[in-house]
Amino acid sequence: MRAVLSTRQRLFKGMLMTFDKRLSKTMRIDLTAGDKPPLEEGPGGSVSSLTRMDWQQRRKAPEYVARSRYQELLQSLYDAALVTRLTGEIIDVNARAVEFLHHERADLFVMTIYEIISGADETLMKTLLENLDRERFSLIQAYCLRKDGSYFPAEIAVSRLRLDEVCLCFFIRDISWRVETEDRLRLEHQALQIAGNGIVIADQDGRLVYANPAFARMLGYDHPEALIEGDIRDFFPSREAANHLMMQVKSDEQTWGVETAMRHSSGRDVYVQVSATCNRSESGEAVGVVFSFADITEHKRTQDQMQVAHAALERKVDEQAAAMAELREAAADRDRAGVPAGH
Repeated sequence: MRAVLSTRQRLFKGMLMTFDKRLSKTMRIDLTAGDKPPLEEGPGGSVSSLTRMDWQQRRKAPEYVARSRYQELLQSLYDAALVTRLTGEIIDVNARAVEFLHHERADLFVMTIYEIISGADETLMKTLLENLDRERFSLIQAYCLRKDGSYFPAEIAVSRLRLDEVCLCFFIRDISWRVETEDRLRLEHQALQIAGNGIVIADQDGRLVYANPAFARMLGYDHPEALIEGDIRDFFPSREAANHLMMQVKSDEQTWGVETAMRHSSGRDVYVQVSATCNRSESGEAVGVVFSFADITEHKRTQDQMQVAHAALERKVDEQAAAMAELREAAADRDRAGVPAGH
């Protein structure tokens, strides 16, 4: 077996193997040789050069044309492609597969698909074959193993391919960037969901496209979904003032802040500190406004109480100052009248 694999490894490196059943000969075609006639290996292992005429005639054969087109298509694919037997042995690969997996092309021909897809085994192959009896292709997500032992997440489309035998073609796409983006979005979404401040995203017309649970609780709603598609300006005491704020935010690069009251579902006022910034697309176009609301109702109530207490203290101080002024005036009157103190 080792000798057979070694021969296969040697022939496949930079070669395309075709089999002429009529002549019982294996023809080795150097893919980089252009119009140079290839070598022909006979049953006894003897090697002879084809004449240019024989070579030109063979190049016109339907089998050769089909095989050439197959190779051209395979090598032009953006995805890594591995062609395997139904038992998993790899029999063909493209350049992207070599690039993705960091293996030499020849090394891949002595491997199986089970050594590439993490966790793959005969059970997976059986499931794929059963699915392909019903569907044109199967789509799986898995991790693929590189030569250096590292892994990358991949989306793998599997389909049947009929060559000299029925094979499977695995089209592997590296989705590392997508997975990283999804993980980052999931993390950001989780942060928004558990944030203490109310977070709202409104579109150009003020309609809510996102509200987090904190904002819903702030206004007395059980679920943020109840607020979606509502108009953010309806929660402000003045639609005109809210509309003016949105216009300012969308036309300015700054983050705007203001303290205002908002309408609670019970009808009472909730005092909030609002920060608003323009939401822009990747091209820089304004697509809406992002609001952050901090509930300052208790702070506002405490501030109001302090103001009331301060005003009461000022009144008391004024009253005491007035009383002292009266006493001083009375003492001055007695002094002018010559009345002794204490009378």
